[in-house]
Amino acid sequence: MIHAAKNPVGTALVSQLIYGALTKHFNAVHVRWRAEDDVVAASALPRTEAEADAFRAVPTGPTQTVPTIYCPNHSNWFDGYLCMVLARSVFHHEQYLMMEEKNLARYRFFTWAGCFGVDRDDGRAAIASLDYAVGILRDHPERGMYIFPQGTMVPNERRPLRLYSGVARLAQRVGRVRVVPMAFRYEYLQEQRPDVFVTIGAGRLVAGGDAPRATTAWLGDAITSELDTLTLDVTAERLTAFTTVLRGKGGIDRTFDRLASRARRESRRLTHGG
Repeated sequence: MIHAAKNPVGTALVSQLIYGALTKHFNAVHVRWRAEDDVVAASALPRTEAEADAFRAVPTGPTQTVPTIYCPNHSNWFDGYLCMVLARSVFHHEQYLMMEEKNLARYRFFTWAGCFGVDRDDGRAAIASLDYAVGILRDHPERGMYIFPQGTMVPNERRPLRLYSGVARLAQRVGRVRVVPMAFRYEYLQEQRPDVFVTIGAGRLVAGGDAPRATTAWLGDAITSELDTLTLDVTAERLTAFTTVLRGKGGIDRTFDRLASRARRESRRLTHGG
């Protein structure tokens, strides 16, 4: 398997790549959470485009007593990038991300930011990845790991969600870990580029004695609930509870609006002789 190869320089380079890609392709990233201990105070979140560059200066987040596994749905190529943004801009922890081995082999530089590989088609390799993940999390409450329990990209509307049991087995072996369901949704609203909406559900403490089947069933229901609620809120435009953590550079629509505004100001100036 491919191990993570975290280092400060590599992490900074990957962060710049991720930041540039997201600001180029999206209007903004918006986050809503329920469990207050999962995130830093809202006042610490970026409010302007300058503040949104959270990759260069990351303040210390809240103290955790157990490591955390974050489990979003997986519907888009950019999902992994979003996890990195959440780790650096919202959760402020040392992040790791489980990534499909064949894709990580193509883009190995992601190991610099904490990605490691898993091959679910090879039982022995999958066990090796599980052993490796246990070593990352056990006795390291400052760490957060992102895993897509669906294992592959699936449309948001497909039901029922089918999850692998890897998250539950990992949590059981770590012995004491918090599992947090999340939902991602990409939506075109009033801008040329889509907005991204993220909801962070209430976490559940999983202990070594908890049955993997029960944990997997709970997680599937929790992610489904987050997805369904997020879909209803976005389509109804109930967005006041979301905090914008990253803003894009804007599309040609914004450029046109700026040029039109400038032209109107110049026209008024000439009309009034000033």
